Amino acid sequence: MQSTDNNEEGKITLRPLSRGDLPRVVGWFNDPEVCEGLGRKPGLTLEEETRWFEEMIQDHSRLVFAVDNIEGVHVGNIALNRIGEDRAAMVSLAFGQEHWGRGYARDAMKGVLRYGKEKIGLVEVYATIYPFNERSVAFFEKMGFKKNEERKEEHEYGGRKWNLSVLSFDLSRL
Repeated sequence: MQSTDNNEEGKITLRPLSRGDLPRVVGWFNDPEVCEGLGRKPGLTLEEETRWFEEMIQDHSRLVFAVDNIEGVHVGNIALNRIGEDRAAMVSLAFGQEHWGRGYARDAMKGVLRYGKEKIGLVEVYATIYPFNERSVAFFEKMGFKKNEERKEEHEYGGRKWNLSVLSFDLSRL
């Protein structure tokens, strides 16, 4: 994976996630509001994140980008996961709460969709979202993703079991 600036507005740059980014990511994944949207509990340690990072850099079915704003501040991550021979991938993203609402996720999504289509030949990108994360559902729908199924994952969060909504984006539309 190489550094890439895939944003026509120039508000963000996508680059490979690095070890130096991990303490910041751990901070985000210990923010209760960030964790709530992801359906996870705070409590991630730097050791756990470092172990995940070491596995991730060996995994050729996954590309994780750090999202930097125009000032060079790391504001979030966006990833293409489960990149398969079917030329589809799952997209996921997480941003520090202090960077929400500034258009960084939108710009990063545009860039990673273009990257997926042009650089690795993807034809579809999909996301799995917990229905209680209304902010994410609205974001993906605004980006042009269409809901196409509900998976009965029965993930427990907040004392309740949840299914996952699957939304997809046909890259031929780019």
